Amino acid sequence: MADVVDMTHAAAPPEAKPEIVFHGTPRNMVIGVTMLLAGASAFMMGMTDVFFAEALAWTFVIWGVLFLLGDLLDWNRNWVVRDDGLHIGVKWPFLPVRNQWEWENVSRMDLVVKRYEPKPQDVVMQVYYTAPGDSVLARQDRPLSPELARLIVEKANLKPTHADNPTSFETLSPEKKTYIWNKSGKFTAAT
Repeated sequence: MADVVDMTHAAAPPEAKPEIVFHGTPRNMVIGVTMLLAGASAFMMGMTDVFFAEALAWTFVIWGVLFLLGDLLDWNRNWVVRDDGLHIGVKWPFLPVRNQWEWENVSRMDLVVKRYEPKPQDVVMQVYYTAPGDSVLARQDRPLSPELARLIVEKANLKPTHADNPTSFETLSPEKKTYIWNKSGKFTAAT
């Protein structure tokens, strides 16, 4: 009987590592749609007889498509918190670009409050990473997610650089300010 239990246990699939996924934020796509429609309408209304008008119409179409593509990429960008690190990327089959940042190399996180009496969309998280053996500082930005900010500070062992840094990311002071967490807990201009 004990052998059956051991075999069943051995045949069970290994436990999946827990991960928490934070999805991108919806974007206002009005600029891209407007530019695309303006360029396309110039062709439909026959306003492209002159070379300059046709070039301008193509410029509007191309910029409209680029704005829409950028908005879709930001909307579909996932931030995945795992035990081994922070994974940032878009899960599209034709776009395999992903940043995989180990927690020990996440060196800093800033919360930039852009307005007085801020709403959640007025606060930007900036997360910094330096690859081992490299001197290049990479940065990814996103609107504030209090739970994601808390997990990054905990898992990367970041310390506040000032005593007035918030302990709860849900409540921030009503003034324009930048809060910084880093590995040492001391503010230096070079970090």
